[in-house]
Amino acid sequence: MIVLYIVQTFKDLAQIRRLVKVMQESDPSGVVIITHNSEAFQLSPNDFPDCSNLYIINRETGSRLDFSLVQAYLDALDYARHQGINFDWVINLTGQCYPARPLRELVNLLEAADVDGFIDHRLIFDDDGKGGGIWPYYEAHNRYHYLYHWRLTRSEPAWLWRQVFGLVRVALHAIQPWLRLDTSYALQIGWLDTSGTVGKDFPLFGGSWYMTLSRRAADYLWKFSQSHPEIKAHFSLMNIPSEVYPHTVLTNNPDLKLSGHQHFFFDVRLSKRGRPLILGMEDLDRIQASGMFFARKFNPNIDSEVLDRLDEQVLGSTTDSMPR
Repeated sequence: MIVLYIVQTFKDLAQIRRLVKVMQESDPSGVVIITHNSEAFQLSPNDFPDCSNLYIINRETGSRLDFSLVQAYLDALDYARHQGINFDWVINLTGQCYPARPLRELVNLLEAADVDGFIDHRLIFDDDGKGGGIWPYYEAHNRYHYLYHWRLTRSEPAWLWRQVFGLVRVALHAIQPWLRLDTSYALQIGWLDTSGTVGKDFPLFGGSWYMTLSRRAADYLWKFSQSHPEIKAHFSLMNIPSEVYPHTVLTNNPDLKLSGHQHFFFDVRLSKRGRPLILGMEDLDRIQASGMFFARKFNPNIDSEVLDRLDEQVLGSTTDSMPR
């Protein structure tokens, strides 16, 4: 039984190396595809001299804002198909994730699973486009009832400009329902979606971007994306499409049996705009109590001791051989 790990990265080569090394030590049969946003630097197989079953795809960009995260995942699946990489399950994570339990335990769980995927998938709106699901209604409404044709920046404006645009946004939204000005992740302008692409016949589901899919579910997601470019293009204009696209496509297939359980621990309770808090030693007990196989996100420049402790749990040994 082979698990494919798709790791989406963009910074800190040492942290990426450490993640890949501990995953491969914990699950020697696993295959890793790194899809790397190379705006800062490119990755090479030479950066991982001790790793096998490792493939690298350098990309020019990657952003939670647009469809590029989803496209990178789909491209990794496409790459696996063309390279003849055999796998039974696929898990996506980032370079700031880290194993929290031995991955062979996850392999055993997946081998015995009677579902096609583990993905947090909750209905976003009711049949009338109202109500609220995973997000407060106003946030979900602005994200997914509008199509952001005009993305003026690729990063959020500076604090001062956010305050200025915030005043404009409040006034603009109060006087009309057709346009939305958004500064959450970038400066962008959206137009009310009247296409009917998503609705009663194709309801919108959402949840965490981090999912564990069987080969059957992953193949369906890839094939659907290939055969429905118009739906993919529609979702690409939504705000944060990575948190609705795979969920909607998979959940609307009645032949797939999906569990709402996921395998990642993260904390967004006190964060801004959905960004998880950086975890440290003070969070170790919560990570352990969650029973999750992965946690995110970590920054070893802030707290590396928590990674050392996780190494002991995942590998059952000391961390003397782990790269820093």
